[in-house]
Amino acid sequence: MREHAETNGDDAARDIARLIELGEYESREKQAGEWLRGVQHDSHEWRLDVIGGDITPLSQSAHTAVEAGELLDLLVKDQTYAPGEWAGDDELEVMREAGDVIVSVLGVMSLLKLDAVECVEAALDKNGSRDWADHKREDNSVSARAANKVASDLGVVDDD
Repeated sequence: MREHAETNGDDAARDIARLIELGEYESREKQAGEWLRGVQHDSHEWRLDVIGGDITPLSQSAHTAVEAGELLDLLVKDQTYAPGEWAGDDELEVMREAGDVIVSVLGVMSLLKLDAVECVEAALDKNGSRDWADHKREDNSVSARAANKVASDLGVVDDD
């Protein structure tokens, strides 16, 4: 439909194609939300089975910080020892650690009885309503000041 609309300059077909595309997007969005909720549920059940009832939102948040630290460690080592060079195993390990962070955050949400999809939507709404002008660099990318400060505090880079 889209190809016909563009080839023939057919505005009606273009409108119909857009409606079809929106429907496909909404369907994919719904499927993604269901999948995320499923992962949240399954990881919560696994956590309860393996760890038991002593888990609190605070302890799970601390675990999330540990997982984020492991991801940061890999990225710092990559930047320090092989900047710009991803080896296959490095990328896989970063993917695993990033996944651990996500699953761990899902655990915090579960313990707080928060729906992951609603949390993501709330974050997108919050970030969409922000004025990011104060956080942009001259090259128009989001500022890395916070990341540079953390790296500086860890002694990875100089403050200069």
